Amino acid sequence: MGLFEFKLPDIGEGVVEGEVVEWMVAVGDTVKEDDPILSVMTDKATVEIPAPCDGTVKSLVGEAGDILPVGAVCIVFDVDGAGNASEETEASEPVVDAPQPTEVSEPIAPAPEPVAPPAPAPAATAPVARAPGTKVLASPAVRQRARSANIDLELVAGSGPAGRVSHADLDRHIAGGSASSGPAYGSAVKSAK
Repeated sequence: MGLFEFKLPDIGEGVVEGEVVEWMVAVGDTVKEDDPILSVMTDKATVEIPAPCDGTVKSLVGEAGDILPVGAVCIVFDVDGAGNASEETEASEPVVDAPQPTEVSEPIAPAPEPVAPPAPAPAATAPVARAPGTKVLASPAVRQRARSANIDLELVAGSGPAGRVSHADLDRHIAGGSASSGPAYGSAVKSAK
């Protein structure tokens, strides 16, 4: 007679361990291939594991509640024939009937990647001069704010794309002069003829 070591199979994609819920056999029981021997709970489901061969249960590893990693020997059978356990394994690693606690170590976290320093903030762009008679580019919120502050947008230098006036441009204009430094917004500017 030989020994057959049955390892906890890969139960599902991404499953690395299972918790023993119930042993359906005991040491000394005779089993037939495909008889249910073990119920294992994973993070995805509870699965009944069938016997891989005919034989007599020689030892069980773990009790209800123990965690077994996938690929660990969970049961050993006495089988007719050679079995799958090598003589070296039988001599050097005695199989025990008592549960062996399985120590699962936390994976070692890789060293953090060096982080590049943040790019410097872009320098404030110089205001773009507009051609006389062209409409001032500004968002509706900027236009409304200029109206409520009695500021003519024609007098505000825009720093955005194509001279667009932003809230920051209004802030600079207000800080640099009074709100009434030019004609009121919406009033007609009369040119001398």
